[in-house]
Amino acid sequence: MRGGTMAKSSGPDWVVRCSCGQVELRASGEPISRIVCYCDDCQAGSAQVEALPNARAVKDALGGTAYVLVRKDKVEWVKGKNLIKHYKIRENSTTRRNVASCCNSAVIVDFEGWQPWITLYGTAIVGGCPAPQMRFFTRFAPEPARVPNDVPGYARFPLSFPLKVLRAAASMRLGL
Repeated sequence: MRGGTMAKSSGPDWVVRCSCGQVELRASGEPISRIVCYCDDCQAGSAQVEALPNARAVKDALGGTAYVLVRKDKVEWVKGKNLIKHYKIRENSTTRRNVASCCNSAVIVDFEGWQPWITLYGTAIVGGCPAPQMRFFTRFAPEPARVPNDVPGYARFPLSFPLKVLRAAASMRLGL
């Protein structure tokens, strides 16, 4: 995000909102990717968030967490940024699960340091999470054989994903 305003783009707009409506952000443009992740860290982080009082579920029945990854410069906080509380599964982790403290709703995942994207929790997207394009770390699902094969699934990190991130980072640097 530059100067509090989003860079111009075409594509869909995404609204992310907590359960009670006090926290909201918007993202614009085509996402970098739409994924469901089954890695140990996402399962542990989702369980940590879901254990908070009155928190809504963020994992699906198979242990996966749905996300939409958007360019960081295409995200704008509308309200309630001051209500965000960061959770980490390990003290030295750079991954932060951002939860609205007003109602314990998970809204985004971000990273300390420079990353070109922000990860929107699918459960916080107004209107519902779009269908995934891929599934990551399926080998960590509690029942890997039950993971749907409706989209490509990867036991590890797919090699195609870093290319998507590099393209997004280059576009950000060039102001496209």
